[in-house]
Amino acid sequence: MVFYLRPLTISAQAEGLFVLEIVPEKGAELLDDFQFPLDSLSLVSIDEHLDSLINFYRSRSYLEASIDSTTKFTQKVTAYFHVGPQFKWAKLRNGNVDPILFNGTGFRLVDFEKNLFQYNDVLKMQDAILDNIENLGYPFATIYLDSITINGEEVEASLMIDKKSAIKFDALKKEGDLKISDTYLSNYLGIREGDLYNKSKVLDIKNKLRDLAFVAIEKDPSVFFKGEEAVVNLFLKKRNASRFDFLFGLLPTGSIGENENRYRFTITFDADLHNQLGWGERIFLEFQNLQAQTQELKLGFNYPYILDLPFGADFKFNLYKRDTSFLNIEYDLGIQYLFEGGNYFKTFISNKTTNLITINEARIISNKVLPSTLDVSTSNVGLEYQLNKLDYRFNPRKGLDLNVQGRIGIRKIKQNNDIVTLKDPNDESFDFASLYDSTNLNSFQSKIETNISYYLPIMKRATLKVKNHSGFILSEEQAFENEQYRIGGSQLLRGFDDESIFADLFSVFTLEYRLLIAQNSFISVFSDYALIENTISEEAYSGTAWSVGAGLTFDTKVGIFGISYAVGRTSEIPFDLRTAKIHLGYVSLF
Repeated sequence: MVFYLRPLTISAQAEGLFVLEIVPEKGAELLDDFQFPLDSLSLVSIDEHLDSLINFYRSRSYLEASIDSTTKFTQKVTAYFHVGPQFKWAKLRNGNVDPILFNGTGFRLVDFEKNLFQYNDVLKMQDAILDNIENLGYPFATIYLDSITINGEEVEASLMIDKKSAIKFDALKKEGDLKISDTYLSNYLGIREGDLYNKSKVLDIKNKLRDLAFVAIEKDPSVFFKGEEAVVNLFLKKRNASRFDFLFGLLPTGSIGENENRYRFTITFDADLHNQLGWGERIFLEFQNLQAQTQELKLGFNYPYILDLPFGADFKFNLYKRDTSFLNIEYDLGIQYLFEGGNYFKTFISNKTTNLITINEARIISNKVLPSTLDVSTSNVGLEYQLNKLDYRFNPRKGLDLNVQGRIGIRKIKQNNDIVTLKDPNDESFDFASLYDSTNLNSFQSKIETNISYYLPIMKRATLKVKNHSGFILSEEQAFENEQYRIGGSQLLRGFDDESIFADLFSVFTLEYRLLIAQNSFISVFSDYALIENTISEEAYSGTAWSVGAGLTFDTKVGIFGISYAVGRTSEIPFDLRTAKIHLGYVSLF
């Protein structure tokens, strides 16, 4: 069979253009799946096409494929093509490659036996092995086939590796105006002086630095090798990351007229300070006024890499006052074991105390039953795990964010002096302290909470966020209202009043589409769906809640602004646009 590559008819007579004729050796057939594009051919492009032909055949195990000779006559070039036999492996032996280097490559030497000789597969395997060994301290290793023998149409060879010298990391070198301790950077990046060189850690430097709110990358990191040491150069600038946040809510509280609604404003204020002392520390303060006569104050402090060890100290304090009902005071003190990239495993102790502010004396006297909220003190020990695998922590397009926390402790109920001293004018002999007799004053209680977010990229500038946030209380005795989860609002279950739903079990599913319009800006449409169970209060509830809405977050020179609009419904209450929730947010960076 003779194969012709002809130029377009309109160009056939053009000076310097040729018809290419390929003549395979006697008895050989050209493969049908190889095609040249029809185009005008110069002598240079003919050479390129012939090279493509040879590479095509060799990639399909015709190792002897070659052009024996060419002839040129007027406007035709004839190429005499030697195809040769199709080769296969007899055996590919392991010369001196550590078997551990095959882990994760997807290749096994036994897979090559008696199969067609596909050299591209050999190259892919060699590249995968080199990637592994470059992560074990040998960035200059080479890998090759040795002792190659050909018997007829079968190939045998040994796979050999020359590791060269082991390379270790030197101390990190920093340039720029960022004030940050060497201890923090080396531990956070996982690049410590004296450790074996690891190519994957070097390639991940930029992504990890982008996740630090207080770091700006002036230019890409570089690596310089001197002797048997690798010096990593970082070019870092300070980025405004400490922030003040204001979040305003406009919430309808009910109708006061046929065409008039009453609205209530809510406010959340955050102060989040990063790396003010150059240690990578974080100081956090939050104040919320979400419900009438209800306030919440949160304080937090985190200090990483104590004494150059992968441990950090973590402290949290929370004060919550619920109208005139009760006051909660809680603190957590924990020790984190820090992984690279800011992920951690934490063990902690916590204590939560509830004090009643007022009681409904008439109801207690009438019903001879304790209220659903009591004075309680709970001491816990707990564990927490945080894993962040997002491509960009602050506005991700893909990846996983996971937090799991569990705690167990002893709950102690304190007798309330205002209750035990009550007197029933109709039965003065009744002792109200006896109401506590049927209550176990000391019992075990545990809580488990999970928060999982997964971002699935859609095309180049969009992502689909799938999230579940769940929590439940396990208790020997019935939990009280002041121990329950409080959900609803801009942070959890949008379209409902902030922290308006009390639950001892909840699971909120979120589906959110985001169109990413800038590094820290996006447009979103979302839906939240919640399973809720409240078995405690007089308003016990077990059912579902659902909300839909949209939002916009955009970055400016003076800060980040955000607005969201959502409306919700429950199993009993339908959607009503008059009860929609609007939240306005502002983040000021400094």
